[in-house]
Amino acid sequence: MPELEDSKAILSIKDKIIILCILLLVLIGSFAFETLTLLFLVIYIIVGIFAGILNNKVTIYFFLFSILFQNLILICCSDYLASWEHTTFSIVKEGTLYIAVLTSLSYRKKDVKITPLMIISFLYGILLLKNFFVSSASFTSKIVSLRQSLVPFICVYVGNNVRINNKELKKILKIVFILGLIISFSGIFELYFLGDDFWLKLGLHDFIINKQGDLPSYLYNGVTVNFYTWDFGAPTRRLISLLADPLASAHLIFLALAIMCSKNLVQKDSEIICIDHKSKKVNVFNILCIMVLLYACIMSYSKAIYIFMIISTFVLPVYKSKDKAKKILIIAILIFLFPIAIYSVYLVSTGDGSIGIHINGLVSGLSTANLFGHGLGVTGYLAKSRGEIGGQVAGLESYIGSLAQQLGIIGVIVFVVYIGFIFITLSNKYRAYHSNFTLLTLMLLIGLTVEMVFSESSVSIMGTGIYFILVGIAYSKRNNF
Repeated sequence: MPELEDSKAILSIKDKIIILCILLLVLIGSFAFETLTLLFLVIYIIVGIFAGILNNKVTIYFFLFSILFQNLILICCSDYLASWEHTTFSIVKEGTLYIAVLTSLSYRKKDVKITPLMIISFLYGILLLKNFFVSSASFTSKIVSLRQSLVPFICVYVGNNVRINNKELKKILKIVFILGLIISFSGIFELYFLGDDFWLKLGLHDFIINKQGDLPSYLYNGVTVNFYTWDFGAPTRRLISLLADPLASAHLIFLALAIMCSKNLVQKDSEIICIDHKSKKVNVFNILCIMVLLYACIMSYSKAIYIFMIISTFVLPVYKSKDKAKKILIIAILIFLFPIAIYSVYLVSTGDGSIGIHINGLVSGLSTANLFGHGLGVTGYLAKSRGEIGGQVAGLESYIGSLAQQLGIIGVIVFVVYIGFIFITLSNKYRAYHSNFTLLTLMLLIGLTVEMVFSESSVSIMGTGIYFILVGIAYSKRNNF
């Protein structure tokens, strides 16, 4: 993993120019007036198309910086943006990934090899098409659900085929780490010194109207309810940061924390974090970075991130330990405790509580699903927010539960096989090469899988798109560090 203290040779002059151009676009967009917004949107689209055609590190850079600044730009310019401009700006980063897919396919059209993953993806695509046309939901809801359903497949494919080498991958990981620190510091500052008034003055209300068509009824203190958590009884403010999205912020902060910690796993014969193994001295900079990132993760009050933290403490001993008996014991404990934990939480939780909603979403989604699905957009939080249907399963807070309703039991099976195939491939690759980057992506994939069981928002282009891209990079045949 990259040595974060060594800034030399990490970012070349070309990389700095690219990042500077992206930041200039962001700066121009942030202060654009009505007469310039359309021009900026056109430039942004052109840059996005160019980044997708390149299908290399520039594609990843553009994607990361779009995620970081997209909502902030849209909020600041909400007074000058029409609804269609808002929507177009939001999907440019996804369009870049789709263009990257088309670019890679054009390069491989003469030597395309049919792989198990391609067959699984093809079957999943057939189910998506079938359930798109049979759905009774509105066209908008179907499109939104389709976009979410494609995120794991498109992002893994982009990562698997993006043209980068190990040196460039290290640069990308360092950029992610730096962005994680920026999100953490800005989030902590916003949480304690700016508060909700800051977002209201920027134009959050107009942003919500452009995004959803009107102001939703589920506001608290003038902001959307996801700015707060009710898990402790009284509403508690969460860390929001530049992304204006607590879940996306939490995921990117945790990714930076995971990168920071996993870089120390390169050291042999020891797993002690923040120790310089040459001088045996404590690295104060590393400790401070981990403390800031860890505190930001905690203040996000995201149960998904807490799940990631817990899973990481189990995954590392399983893969790093050379004692087979210890590995078997840890796996056995996890297998034994997991169903007990789910059933216990289900018994003690109520349907109105946050935890109960997630558990009930999974149970309801699976228990009422048919074989081939009811159609895209008819279940899940997205459908509920648009008032598409009513009933117990209208707002399922479980990605797997929602998937079962939309694509059926067959769809869930195909999706689980897809994730399982990637997991087995990464596990075999780690055993063969002992790649610490592969170990990092294994932690991310296991965490994502568990999160998808309990949370529909676990799959989003803003929060976990980069997770799936990194998994795709690790899945590729390139030998990662």
